[in-house]
Amino acid sequence: MENLEIVKEMYDAVAKGDFPAFLGAMDEAIEWNEAENFPYADRNPYIGPQAVAEGVLAALVPTGNIGHYLILNFMKQKMT
Repeated sequence: MENLEIVKEMYDAVAKGDFPAFLGAMDEAIEWNEAENFPYADRNPYIGPQAVAEGVLAALVPTGNIGHYLILNFMKQKMT
């Protein structure tokens, strides 16, 4: 499977609320960094899916902004 297909499946999982599938698609050694001065950057880097779940998703899911956040983050990555 190509990277773009994997990312699309991850976004589909988030849209469906299937966070285990989203996290399961991540490499165990993923290093997730939030932008400096962003509220979730306090524990950068987040190493591994569990750290992403606890440090980023746990903060975003209650706000209902997870999908919007991921789309903006993906677009930012494509532009750089």
